[in-house]
Amino acid sequence: MSFFERLREERERLGLSQEKFGAIGGVLKRAQINYEKGERHPDSAYLAAIAAAGADVLYVLTGERDGPAPVTLSAEEETMLAYFREASKEVRRAALGALLGASVPVGTALAAAPAIKPKTASGASMAARKRSSGTNTGEQVFHGQVGQAIKVSGNLDQSGISFFSNDKDKK
Repeated sequence: MSFFERLREERERLGLSQEKFGAIGGVLKRAQINYEKGERHPDSAYLAAIAAAGADVLYVLTGERDGPAPVTLSAEEETMLAYFREASKEVRRAALGALLGASVPVGTALAAAPAIKPKTASGASMAARKRSSGTNTGEQVFHGQVGQAIKVSGNLDQSGISFFSNDKDKK
């Protein structure tokens, strides 16, 4: 792959038009088109500017990436990551547990993980309430296979407890 093909690849990886990418580099759209056709070569000021915008200039120049290739996230992955970063420690651990549990075939034993004791039983998907005895109880709906939903409930104050339910609701 040539310099101009790698330059176009980097621009597309960043999701920018030729006009916007050229503007970042301080050139007009026509110059960017010429760079990507191999008819002209950019100067160092252009390369420094696109590097500051996230382009891998080492790759553009040599064809070799410095370290692992940059990862481009889908909109769904970006949304999920944003929610994950804003979540409490307990919610993040529960989300990881759900993802890990969903990726293990049925009947396979999971490695022992530290029990999570929630500080509070509040959350968008958890309807928890305090009983008169002072015990946090709650319920959660987990979605397994397509069309399958399992509702589980129990005492949230007990660490390391497993909840099982035969109460399966089809959507």
